[in-house]
Amino acid sequence: MTVKQFELIVIHGKKRVGKTRLVLEAVRDREHVYYLAVEEDNLRHFKRVASKLAPKISYSQEDWETYFNFLKGKLL
Repeated sequence: MTVKQFELIVIHGKKRVGKTRLVLEAVRDREHVYYLAVEEDNLRHFKRVASKLAPKISYSQEDWETYFNFLKGKLL
């Protein structure tokens, strides 16, 4: 099954209840960027993670909307 849809999903909740496992199982056979937010400088860290899938993201403007639009074109 091929799904041509780009989604951003944010999951928040208590520690140690299986959020990460749930997400990784859901995207196991799909092209995806999995990013676990940190305390600060998330934009830079996300860019580093996303560049593994789409190396040219390094040349895009540094803001969330630009990154998501860039990835949308790469993941569909």
